[in-house]
Amino acid sequence: MLHVRLICVGKLKEKFYREACAEYEKRLKGYCKLEIIELTEQRLPDSPSQAQIDAALAKEAEAIRAKIPAGSAVVAMCIEGGTLSSEQFADKLSKWMGNGVSHISVLIGGSCGLDESRAAAAVHVTDDVSASFGARDGAGTAVSGAQYRIRRKIS
Repeated sequence: MLHVRLICVGKLKEKFYREACAEYEKRLKGYCKLEIIELTEQRLPDSPSQAQIDAALAKEAEAIRAKIPAGSAVVAMCIEGGTLSSEQFADKLSKWMGNGVSHISVLIGGSCGLDESRAAAAVHVTDDVSASFGARDGAGTAVSGAQYRIRRKIS
């Protein structure tokens, strides 16, 4: 069975989001083993400098890196994504599984995003595909423009 580790910087605070997350966890049980890890977001002053933001992102990247299992395929959700349909993303997952990948780590950054340079240094990639889902993806699920970058880690 596929193991999916969702690594998030920050925590869901709103009750309706926690309930929606619990519903999706329940729905996915038959298809994968889902593990959700919520990491502490670095605190920043009200008007942080770029250096303060970079330092916070670097600390968050270290915490994220520590949670990615060896040999895991990595999907970093980020604003720079291109277009990939649900069917194309499913094909990518299928190919990974066909190549023996049994763990996938999905990264979600905090309010300042993900530290791209440090994440890229931590994740040696053989595959780099960007993806974006529109207001409704092929499965009919509302996604509202979330961005995804797919990376496969070299063991």
